[in-house]
Amino acid sequence: MFNLWTTLRHSRTRNKVLAISSAGLVVGVGAAMTLATWTDTEWDFAGSGTIPGLGTSTFIVQQDASNPYTGTHFGNFHTNPGNSLDFEIGALVLSPGDSVAAPVALETTPDSVAGTLQLQAAVAASGVTTNDVNNDLWEALQLQVGWVSVTPGDPVPACNATMVGFAPIAMSGTGLGAVPSPTTQTLQAATGNVLHYCFVVTMPANAPDTLQGLTVAPAWQFNAVSS
Repeated sequence: MFNLWTTLRHSRTRNKVLAISSAGLVVGVGAAMTLATWTDTEWDFAGSGTIPGLGTSTFIVQQDASNPYTGTHFGNFHTNPGNSLDFEIGALVLSPGDSVAAPVALETTPDSVAGTLQLQAAVAASGVTTNDVNNDLWEALQLQVGWVSVTPGDPVPACNATMVGFAPIAMSGTGLGAVPSPTTQTLQAATGNVLHYCFVVTMPANAPDTLQGLTVAPAWQFNAVSS
């Protein structure tokens, strides 16, 4: 005999079992996904092998004041009085009309970037004793400076009173303290060129007798700026 109530009850029971089973399957799948995971890590560094890949450039200028120029006596002189310019024989016994010259060469080091040089006005050499108390000789002497850029190994013009082969640097004012024009000269990177400067000092032909026996020691600075 068909019993509707019994049939409905059995149907509800079956649905509950199916629902519970389905829920159990969902829970079972979720639990399986969290039991095992794959992991990985990746690193990078700035460099190659054992060589760092980041750093700073260097800008180093060196000079050679040998007279005549040899190209073998380059060094660094960062403070006043600096390197010793080798003026020609007679520089300490100038007479009216005499001129003496001294060269200096500057270049970058093999690992240096490029830059520029700008000559500054002369100041008294630090630590050097002179007897020009009133700056009479300092103001009377006449200064000329020329420059030329030369490829390493090529001939260098002779530094003398004629300054043939050198481009003159314009000066304003008189005496050893004359101010060079604010023009700059280019230094190529990694010893790509050598800048040669020629300093010429002249005793005026009409120099007074009061200048006899005096001594001075000017010092020049080159401002070097990297490009």
